[in-house]
Amino acid sequence: CNYNRSGLLCGKCQKGLSLVFGSSECQKCSNSYLSLIIAFALAGLVLVIFLLILKLTVAVGTINGLIFYANIIAVNRSHFFASGEKNILTVFIAWVNLDLGIET
Repeated sequence: CNYNRSGLLCGKCQKGLSLVFGSSECQKCSNSYLSLIIAFALAGLVLVIFLLILKLTVAVGTINGLIFYANIIAVNRSHFFASGEKNILTVFIAWVNLDLGIET
């Protein structure tokens, strides 16, 4: 089993470890992620204010197309980009999908 996993069909984490949110890896537990709550709350508030000020909606128009495009590219990432390759397009797509690369 990989990623500190064990058990039948690698379905459990090894003793003393827990599953990382948004991943299949097992790591030692810590409460350091709690400090991220403030950052994500502020980022969400700024995003909502930005959408309200510019009178944008995510259901129609350019933003909808951009989000749809980013999701399609993200789902098919392995077909479009070499494994592990990071370039400006992959970073932009991750940001549009609110994937900031923070494992919690």
